[in-house]
Amino acid sequence: MTERVAEAHARAKQVVEALPIPELGPDQSVTGSNYADALLALVGSDADDVEPSGSLAVPSAPADVDRLVADALHDRPDLRAAEASRESAEAALRLARAEAWPNPTVGVGYTHSEFQVSGDLADSVGANVSVPLPVANRNEGAIERAAAEAEAAREEVRRLRLAIPREVRTAVDEYERARARLARFDDEFSRQAETARRAAEVSYRDGAVSALELLEAERAFIATQRDRLDALEDAHTAAYEIARVTARESTP
Repeated sequence: MTERVAEAHARAKQVVEALPIPELGPDQSVTGSNYADALLALVGSDADDVEPSGSLAVPSAPADVDRLVADALHDRPDLRAAEASRESAEAALRLARAEAWPNPTVGVGYTHSEFQVSGDLADSVGANVSVPLPVANRNEGAIERAAAEAEAAREEVRRLRLAIPREVRTAVDEYERARARLARFDDEFSRQAETARRAAEVSYRDGAVSALELLEAERAFIATQRDRLDALEDAHTAAYEIARVTARESTP
């Protein structure tokens, strides 16, 4: 058992010595450049002109949720499409009801007769009006179909007007929770893991801790960083969900 432990310590020491751990002074912190250097060393690149760019900072939480709701009700394309469909269906219903009444036919005629001796008028003008009586067909089928389609279109508009405010408020709540979780990592968990990692590195170089203990500190630090990245992804996903439900082109 003692030989196996010694062998494990030896392997751990080899792994630790192979790690490209940046040398940091007591007043230094891990930066993007440190991580870039370590990553380049791991992939076997000696490039010296690689510098991380951009920012992964999440936006601040929306201050006026009621304004977001109002903007969403005004700008959401699905609501605007539903309102256009409602107007079209109501116009079709009005047309179907109008077609239930037949169109009258009006005619005008002129007559010239050469037989005045028989009592005919030499010239006469006449008019006629024809009105069909809708006894068997009053367009009931088309009216009922148009009325059903109009009611379905109105119901879709009502549904969206109820659902959109709920979607906006839910998205804002989810974002605030995701942002608070990320803040806990930045303010507590990541700092604690980094402090423990740096202390383990110093202690290992001084011979105060074993290679296994250093590897455990490294593992805990990497796990915490991975969890923070997950929290960061959740926060950005929640921010873009706000942009989606409010029909905005950018996050709040």
